[in-house]
Amino acid sequence: MSARAQQSFIRPVILALVDGSTSPNPGTANAVAMSSVTGVFMRWTGSYWLSMGTTFNFVQATVDFGFPAGGEDGTTSVAVSAPWTTAQTVLVCQPAPAGNTDHSAEDAAVEGIIAYAANLRPGNGFDLFASAPRGTWGQYLINVVGR
Repeated sequence: MSARAQQSFIRPVILALVDGSTSPNPGTANAVAMSSVTGVFMRWTGSYWLSMGTTFNFVQATVDFGFPAGGEDGTTSVAVSAPWTTAQTVLVCQPAPAGNTDHSAEDAAVEGIIAYAANLRPGNGFDLFASAPRGTWGQYLINVVGR
């Protein structure tokens, strides 16, 4: 799994950063953090922090863990179409705050749903993986923001 996919596994860290900051050094290029100073995502270039700007792309996808009467699974994935992706796109994934026909808005938090993107295909999209460490069933909406 790439560093980019691992970072989308959990919410980005919030740090006091501005363009050109040289610390803290996360030790890996393309690390992402949210700036508490500017309110935008920042990317570590390998030697300094760089603003990712304020324009982001958005896509919402449905992941399906199976049926409540059997066929349940703790992990699932889906291919997501996102023609705006490039080789440098950073994706942040999170269960949607609104519910759907299978679950209320709180279910994703209660069930511990975690989502991350991998297998980035520039100009095409990526694969969205979701995990339910406490077990679950049915469909969940996942919001994905990319830059």
